[in-house]
Amino acid sequence: MAYTSIGKYTLALNDAEAVIKLQPTWSEALHKLLKEDADQEHQLCTSATPGFIPCVSSKMETDKDQALLLCEASEYQFDTCKGKIQRIMKVDNEDSCKKFSRFNENKSHSLPVCLFPPKIFQLKSASEPSLQGTEFNKNNEDSSSNSQIPPSQLDQCQPVILCDKACCTPCIHLLKLEDLQCSLCFVLLFQPVVTPCGHTFCKECLVRSLDHNPKCPLCKSSLDQYIAEQNWAVVDSLQNIICTYFPEDYAKVEREHEELMKKFACKDRTCEIPVFVCTFACPTIRCPLHIFEPRYRLMVRRCLESGSNQFGMTIQEPNGNYPEFGCMLNIKTVQMLANGCSLLDTVGGRRFKVHSWESLDGYNTAFVSFFEDDPIDSVEREELLNLEREVYEKSKKWLKLLQPESVREITDHYGCLPKLSSTELDTPNGPAWVWWMITILPIDSKLQITAMSFKKLQQRLLFIKSAIDTIQSKLSS
Repeated sequence: MAYTSIGKYTLALNDAEAVIKLQPTWSEALHKLLKEDADQEHQLCTSATPGFIPCVSSKMETDKDQALLLCEASEYQFDTCKGKIQRIMKVDNEDSCKKFSRFNENKSHSLPVCLFPPKIFQLKSASEPSLQGTEFNKNNEDSSSNSQIPPSQLDQCQPVILCDKACCTPCIHLLKLEDLQCSLCFVLLFQPVVTPCGHTFCKECLVRSLDHNPKCPLCKSSLDQYIAEQNWAVVDSLQNIICTYFPEDYAKVEREHEELMKKFACKDRTCEIPVFVCTFACPTIRCPLHIFEPRYRLMVRRCLESGSNQFGMTIQEPNGNYPEFGCMLNIKTVQMLANGCSLLDTVGGRRFKVHSWESLDGYNTAFVSFFEDDPIDSVEREELLNLEREVYEKSKKWLKLLQPESVREITDHYGCLPKLSSTELDTPNGPAWVWWMITILPIDSKLQITAMSFKKLQQRLLFIKSAIDTIQSKLSS
């Protein structure tokens, strides 16, 4: 229907034939295809009468559909028309074709052309007795016994007038912007996808709707299998039609989408980022997540689509407020589930400080600035190395005092205690083992956030040492 509405009748017929091959018993497809053939046959027969030109002109005034069919015939190349005519009926001889062409040359017209076989010219209208016995009919009857014209000689036949050139341009006025709008966002379709039940939506609009209800937004058909396959393939043919006939409207929608994706790039030191309010996360530490809320499913999809593959993570305080500091999580792997949820394997990255909070489509966003550890002076480096070794050994001794079940749970979730390495002192976030200890210590999340805000490694080492001493003193008392 889309090709028909913009005047691309050849492509429409090809699609109809393809549909019939796939669904031979679908009555609607057969009706569409046979209607086109019936109208073409009607035009062929009408053209054989002397009143052909007046008939066509009157039809073009009263019946737009038939006029458009004539447009289609004029759009066909000469070779295509010749092939169609040979399939419709046999051509008797070359003389009949030439004589009928001369007969039509006497008519006043300036119309595009298409070749018709002499067999059609034998059709005589009962209302036109003046043609009986003419030289044209006599010659046509005399030549009926001759052999058929070879296909190579068909090029010598004069073409017959069909329709006015003015109607051979695509009927763009028949294609309206409202016909190509998404029924969910009421904006021009962007990245259109078609559901198994035959309805078309914007890709993001459909997926967002399925996050809340696994049914078609229009007919309420179940789309469980469609969701499980995760096949959100964009319909290229429809996308090309939209880009061709509504380029300005499509460019506007595309710019809005690109501006939204820029918010997920997180390339500048100060920018707006999406934030997942869930749990404590810190640099270099693995953080597996199960994404099931619709708002966060949308957020993760946008992070993946933008190519940044990262988002902010922070906790919510008991009073409902959000802390001032958080950590970026880099998505390593994504496992999509059949119900549309996903399992993420993420690792902590850069730390950030929040300046202001906003919201977008249900999830939180924040205007943040990223920060790193202060550089280590050569004077204090040796002292810092000694302190690091001391706290590292203290941490190992404390871990040995824990119950085996607790140690197993820690290692299953976060892995083993990272090894001590002096090369990590100059990294933006310091040694990985320090963050591992801050994560597994049984302390309040506010204290963990405070430790993450420190810009000096020495502060974090002293924090771990103090926390272990406090825990051990409580256990011994």
